[in-house]
Amino acid sequence: MLVPASNAVFAISFAEVAETSESTRLFGWAKTLLQRARERSPDDDSYLLYLSGYCEYMDPDGKTEDALEWFSRACVCESPDAWAGLYRAHCLHDLKRWAEAVSAYEAVDLSAFKGPAAWRGEKLREQLGACRLRTGDIIGALADYERVLNIYEIELWTSQI
Repeated sequence: MLVPASNAVFAISFAEVAETSESTRLFGWAKTLLQRARERSPDDDSYLLYLSGYCEYMDPDGKTEDALEWFSRACVCESPDAWAGLYRAHCLHDLKRWAEAVSAYEAVDLSAFKGPAAWRGEKLREQLGACRLRTGDIIGALADYERVLNIYEIELWTSQI
């Protein structure tokens, strides 16, 4: 399972920056490798399910609904992957399922996004605010936006010291 999944990560990474024809081929290869890896692994391998969803989500020819299914499966595993939760919320956001997206963004474990990935938590808060606004929760949206602006203000002031 480890070798096909590792090769799939490699293919996805290159597919994201390749020319269109090469990208299509690489995403196809990654999907085949992920299928092989899933056949050899337990049904509750959250990282492998996350990778399957990520591959579908990033593929320009992929379907958001299919990516959502993979991410949703990863989120109900015994040890869910925080990235799967984040991308599940992104899918719901993209599909304009605002109330579900709010719940999904709120469920993401922000402690998983540290160091170079810390900006994901700030971006999540922005996206949560946008979804809240679409549901009519103006007060909640303003609170989310205010938190993000406070973070940016603190970063601005500390970078000038």
